[in-house]
Amino acid sequence: EAAFAQLEEVVVTAERREASVQDTPISIEAISEKSIRERGIQSNLDLINEVAGVQGYGSPQGGSSTAFAIRGIGDGAPQISVDPAAARYIDGVYIGKNQGGSVDVTDLARIEVLRGPQGTLSGRNSISGAINYISKAPADELGLEIRATAGNYEQNNVSVRADVPVNDTLRTSMSFFSRERDAFWDNTNPSEDGFNSVDRQGGRFAFQWDVSDKLTIDA
Repeated sequence: EAAFAQLEEVVVTAERREASVQDTPISIEAISEKSIRERGIQSNLDLINEVAGVQGYGSPQGGSSTAFAIRGIGDGAPQISVDPAAARYIDGVYIGKNQGGSVDVTDLARIEVLRGPQGTLSGRNSISGAINYISKAPADELGLEIRATAGNYEQNNVSVRADVPVNDTLRTSMSFFSRERDAFWDNTNPSEDGFNSVDRQGGRFAFQWDVSDKLTIDA
């Protein structure tokens, strides 16, 4: 009996509406929640090594900025006075500057990387492309998920997510993450800390309310 391979249908919102990625007329790579975990994507910088056509670097002044280049067109130096060439959105909210835009990847349903100019739907600061981060919505059932990893340089990552449905129409979720790692390089001044260490924490509270059959509020 013949066996036929079937591709998993991936739904994206690159055109501000839900549509199958195969039906979206944009050069796009959609990274699902499962793929984010399997590929070890934890921050903006990890996208540089995991998505074809995306290059860039982190700011040498700190870990809060990432300069992206998509299809050879980039942000240049990640300065606060320079608008980015690759637009970044978190749940549709635009991140206007590189400073503070180097988000940690946690509690996401997917990441959509759009290659090429996206000015029609993503604004003027998207001449090289756009990157959309879509958060995971609260689940219909009560649940608790805890993940932890460890590595060299005393690295440890912990994430916790709890889904708490209130009733059939109102659902909530709470999540927290922590990332820590010792410095890669020592400081010549023994009284000062080393360089390129990681110490990040963050949290998120979300709710989803089905007001009616045609209206749902996410926050």
